[in-house]
Amino acid sequence: MSPRSTVHAARSDPQPRGGRKGRTQDARATERHAMVPATARGRRARAEFENAARELFAAKGYFRTTVEDIAKAAGRTKAAFYQYFASREQLLMSLSDQFTLEVPARAEGTAIRPRSADDWPFFLSAAQAYWDSYVANRGPMVAVFQLATVDERFAQRQTEIRKFGQDVIEDTINQAQQRGYCQELDPAIAAGALAAMFEHFCFVSLGQVVSDLAVDETKAVQTIATLWHRALYGVLPADDGS
Repeated sequence: MSPRSTVHAARSDPQPRGGRKGRTQDARATERHAMVPATARGRRARAEFENAARELFAAKGYFRTTVEDIAKAAGRTKAAFYQYFASREQLLMSLSDQFTLEVPARAEGTAIRPRSADDWPFFLSAAQAYWDSYVANRGPMVAVFQLATVDERFAQRQTEIRKFGQDVIEDTINQAQQRGYCQELDPAIAAGALAAMFEHFCFVSLGQVVSDLAVDETKAVQTIATLWHRALYGVLPADDGS
């Protein structure tokens, strides 16, 4: 199931009516629900809804997952859901907030940039960090990808998520050009193309709800790293081309 094939199934959660006053109340409700519950019981309940949503978004996609589905999977009521989240969209935004914090955290163990043209471990570890982050957040990534086709807020969020990896790639391109490699590349355009390619590959092989593509993780990460490295440095003498 592609993200666009499910657009027709999209249904926005009910929004309060009443003009400006209604919108103000809606904004206040969203802000209130975004706050972390003060009690351990409340935090546990919120986490149960989040975990249920992660699993369902990964298995069914965003548009085919309802609030009722999430509540049932969490073992709670639909009314209880709205004690912690104003809507599915607000829940997903919260989950995607967590992802934007997790990616840099996973990358902390990776060198900022390759030490040399043949610093293969850098490319491999950076590709692994991205892959692991996508795997850990597969459900939210599927949902953001799908909702971005119809909601400007999530299109912007998808751009924000992609930007971290894109900035890292652009930095390695600039460094490679300083070393005399890949002079024909526009760093920003090339980084955008590589980041989008890697992101969509992860969606197709890991996140797409219906997929016949079976991917070996080790080979997938090695392939991503190889495409990135060779786009910058080609096949180096130390690389026998195998």
